[in-house]
Amino acid sequence: MGSRVRDLGSGGVTKEATVRFYVDADVLGLAKTLAAFERTPAAALHELSTVDSELVRYHLYHATRAELLRELGRREEARAADRRALELTANPAAQALLEQRILA
Repeated sequence: MGSRVRDLGSGGVTKEATVRFYVDADVLGLAKTLAAFERTPAAALHELSTVDSELVRYHLYHATRAELLRELGRREEARAADRRALELTANPAAQALLEQRILA
């Protein structure tokens, strides 16, 4: 990304910038998941299952899946998803939250 600042002489400054937007299919899939949650947790879980497999290496994918499963009353599956999320994160705050959810 590049940018250039040009003085207009009267104290005003204009900035010309080139911004590149990369639309990632995974990001769009997660956006669809969130939109589907407005309808029902089941619809959101379905949308999440269609997201590219690259996200399964990301702890928040599994934490999101666990939350949706919990909303649907599928407690054991939710705990399994939380355990997977716990395996994938090194963040102490996320670990503490996931451990609480697993024990609940």
